[in-house]
Amino acid sequence: MRQAVKHENRDTFSGYHPTVNFLYYALVLLFSMCLMHPVYLAISLTGALAYDIYLKGRKAVRFAVMGLAAHGGACSAGQSGL
Repeated sequence: MRQAVKHENRDTFSGYHPTVNFLYYALVLLFSMCLMHPVYLAISLTGALAYDIYLKGRKAVRFAVMGLAAHGGACSAGQSGL
């Protein structure tokens, strides 16, 4: 006899209705786009990275460092006129 496998989710969003999740992420994106003050953007980035690290651990840190380094390199190359 097969037993049902219970999946443990580390995040609380998986327990909510999809409409609630969509509204939450839509509002977060809206506020991130409309509030362009550096302090708000830093808070948004810090919160997103912390949540990603909470869910994925060290893989998230490696991905974030590589992504930020690639983005920084692309921005500096664009400013130098290359």
